[in-house]
Amino acid sequence: MASILKVNTIQDTDGNNIINENANVITIGASGDTITVPAGATVSGFTSAGIDDNADAISVTIDSSERVLIKTTDIGYSGFGDTLTIGSASGNNGMTLRSGTSNYGTFYFSDDTGTSAGTYAGKIQYNHSNNSMVFATNSSDRMTISSAGSVGIAETAPLGKLHVKVSDSGVTSLNSAASGLFIESADSTGMTIASGTTNVGRLVFTDNSNDLRGMVEYNHSNDAMRFYSGGGERLRILSDGKVGINNSAPSTELEVYGTIKAHEKSGLAQASILIDALATGNPHLAFQQAGTYKGYIHYLDASDTICLNDGSGNWLHYSPTL
Repeated sequence: MASILKVNTIQDTDGNNIINENANVITIGASGDTITVPAGATVSGFTSAGIDDNADAISVTIDSSERVLIKTTDIGYSGFGDTLTIGSASGNNGMTLRSGTSNYGTFYFSDDTGTSAGTYAGKIQYNHSNNSMVFATNSSDRMTISSAGSVGIAETAPLGKLHVKVSDSGVTSLNSAASGLFIESADSTGMTIASGTTNVGRLVFTDNSNDLRGMVEYNHSNDAMRFYSGGGERLRILSDGKVGINNSAPSTELEVYGTIKAHEKSGLAQASILIDALATGNPHLAFQQAGTYKGYIHYLDASDTICLNDGSGNWLHYSPTL
């Protein structure tokens, strides 16, 4: 018959516990002891519920799929964000990556091994030497946020608050009066506002006293362009090119509600209003009152004369040859 020794505690010669069992909990060693498993030995039948921080709560769990959970037992978004899950569903949670004052802190996104570009396909990097943040895709830096909060897209040293570089234009500084948005290219470049076919696209200017001080608006339903200042519409260009100043429905190429004033320009002898007709045309100025023609000033090409018409058929002709 085999011998069976039943004990709750095994102690060394100094009376220190080596193995202790209490309520089905087995404790190996005591505080401060070192437990060594000899090389080549195998520990079997051992199941870990996790790693605790101070023997009162599980801090780190590694599940059967080798997923790591810190401060939680619930995995993250399954299949995409569950390899490492940090934090519980209550309170604030976070992670700190600490680096030297002149070094980098970096998260890499990799789909390869070794030193190929795939090992750093994506990147989020903080540069502590100049306090800038860099974002990379396809193994190349794409966006930089400077220490001043300026954002550069395809630009590592943004000149404006938002600097978008298509290609290098050679510009090295901006006027401070217009440095909010800078779009540059070595070739022709531009900015596009896309709207629905029956909607409008707008560029609005505002201040702290009025949310619409000025505006440029394009209406896709009628293909008209409107310009605002002082909170109201001042100029409109219709789809056929007719221009109205203080007039939203011009019926001629230029229709002005108000006064047109011409001043003498420096270097010219006089201020002028020029009417340029075709080679055989008869240009004229017409005067209306409440929509009714009241008079004309004509130039008649056939007789090379200037005529005054009072609107009632009465003419006064002047000819340089008479």
